[in-house]
Amino acid sequence: DNIDEGSTFSYLYFTSFHWSITQFTPASMEITPTNSLERAYTIALIYVGVVLFSMLLGSITSTINHLRHRSMERRGVESLM
Repeated sequence: DNIDEGSTFSYLYFTSFHWSITQFTPASMEITPTNSLERAYTIALIYVGVVLFSMLLGSITSTINHLRHRSMERRGVESLM
């Protein structure tokens, strides 16, 4: 990485923050931004990816629960016959 004694506080902060969120997501640290703005943009993209993935996962879970509920209702009607 491009960290040296002349690095600004914001660059060091964003580098540390970038590293920490890559530990909890499937994002990688292989992307090497060269300044604070690029680092902040990379962090923002990781967060957008996490939010979109969470929305997708929630949608899939909701669909499965809906199908499960319909299946249970159908079984209940069939058992009454």
